[in-house]
Amino acid sequence: MLVVATPCPLIIAIPVAIIGAISWCARRGIIIKDPIALERAHTCEVLITDKTGTLTVGEPTLVSVEAKGISEEEVLQLTASIEQYSKHPLSHAVIEEAEKRHIVMADVAEVSEVPGQGLVGTVRGHSVRITGRRMLPAEETKDFTQSAAGLEC
Repeated sequence: MLVVATPCPLIIAIPVAIIGAISWCARRGIIIKDPIALERAHTCEVLITDKTGTLTVGEPTLVSVEAKGISEEEVLQLTASIEQYSKHPLSHAVIEEAEKRHIVMADVAEVSEVPGQGLVGTVRGHSVRITGRRMLPAEETKDFTQSAAGLEC
């Protein structure tokens, strides 16, 4: 009998299990921002959340738009036009708000989405990048409130 042991299955199994868990959560509307949270979940004794509406209703909603030098409607049009092509769970909230305000989606020339980096596209000649605040230089976000997401036009 010959037995061969290799660490490869263990090296592959952990990332596959974590990605599987994140995917399972995403299908159920749960966003995992930091995969380490999954590894540490078994140590939790108390869970405190501040997103009551999102948890009880089960759907994220857009509650405000902050714009500097551009109207809220134009921000929503540019953003929602690109978000139509996104797989991100929060994109639906942006699109729903634009539809609620009767904003017509514009034609999108190019779109690309890199996981963890955001969404980039061209709408009406504007280069639009939708990403998290941490992905932008601090000087670009200093005038926005703490809760504002990153949008660059």
